[in-house]
Formats: sequence, structure tokens, C-alpha cells
Amino acid sequence: MNQRNKIDEAEVAQLTSQLRAKESELEAANEKIKEQEEQIAELNDNIDGLNEELAVCNDKVKELEQTIRDLKGKNPNVIQSVAALEEGVLTPGDKGKVVATSEEWKYAIVEFSPEFMAELIGPQRDRALPQSEVMARRAGVENIDDAFVTRMKLRQAIRDKNLVIVDILTDWQQKPVKVGDIVFY
Repeated sequence: MNQRNKIDEAEVAQLTSQLRAKESELEAANEKIKEQEEQIAELNDNIDGLNEELAVCNDKVKELEQTIRDLKGKNPNVIQSVAALEEGVLTPGDKGKVVATSEEWKYAIVEFSPEFMAELIGPQRDRALPQSEVMARRAGVENIDDAFVTRMKLRQAIRDKNLVIVDILTDWQQKPVKVGDIVFY
């Protein structure tokens, strides 16, 4: 019987050791589960915050869509002009020339070709002038670096004469704008 007790004690010691190892594994697994639950809670909080931001953005989109509908009802030309620019209707190239300028007041009057005026404000000339910019270069100058004069922002069209008043953008201005400068897009 003495022998049997020794076997049982060895077996009990081995089982106890295995039990402690399993308890340690269980404790580690429980700790990992706890960490993952905390991580899930944090991610759920992030999701809630993002859902709130999404709701605000959706409200803003609805508000802007309503503003667009209101603008279309009041002045469809504005929407047409924006759509024309987005569609890439304005083609690059030489489009006209400076016919008058005021360096003091930083504006110029540009005579555009009839084709470019049709691109800008439509064939019936019934669209609003787009908020766009053109550039000017000195006529007869070969070196492109020396030819560039400035960029100009379209301000107001004189529709029946193919004229547009433009603001000279001083941030871009390399030299004073002169009558005869070529305007290009």
C-alpha cells in the first residue's frame, strides 16, 4: 500500500501541476478577453462618434442640396456656368487681347473672340460669367519666361461687344499689363 500511495502522490502532484498550468492559461485567456472587450468598447465609442459626424454631414448635404435647388429656381444661369466649367467646355489657347488697362486700379478690358465668349457665357450669351481666370503674355516675345505678364480674374462681361472686365491678380503679375497683350486660357 505504501507503493500505491507514492504513485497516487506523484499522480496528484502531476495533476496539480497541470491544473496550475491550466489555471494560468485560463487567467491569461481571461485577461486577453478583458483587453479585447475594452478594445471593442473603445471601437464602439468611435463608431458612435463617426455616426454622429455622418449625421451632421448628411444634414449639411441636404442643406446644400436645398440651396442648389433654390439657386436653380432663382438663377439657372449660375448653375449652367458652373456645369459648363466642370464639363471642361473652356478650351485652352489664345482667346483674345487686352484693349484697355489701368495699372493704378489693377484692371483691364479684354476683347475675346466670339467663340470664346460662347464658351464662357453660352451661344445665346445668357449664362452668368464663370468665376475663372485667364493669363496674359506679351505679344512678339519669343522666350516664354519673358513673355508671361500675369493672371487675371474674369469680373464682368459686356456681352454684345465680346468684352470682359478683368481684375489683374497682383500676386501673379510679372510686369505691367499693356494694350495688345495676348490673353490665353
